[in-house]
Amino acid sequence: MKSDLCREIRSDLIDMIKYLNNSDLRMNDTKLYFEFGGKISNMIERVSKSESDWNDDSTAEETINSDPNKMH
Repeated sequence: MKSDLCREIRSDLIDMIKYLNNSDLRMNDTKLYFEFGGKISNMIERVSKSESDWNDDSTAEETINSDPNKMH
């Protein structure tokens, strides 16, 4: 579920970059254009890291839950 949410957010952010690249902002205000682009890129990296962390956590939890030597 969390992985799906991360993929959806990342997809929306990539769409934002596409819209930004097609906007007049690229020609009219390059400073703002690069600032928005940088912020969106950072957000994509953070979402990807969060997704990776959640996947690592769920894998660790599955390992613990499947350990036959685990004390109940």
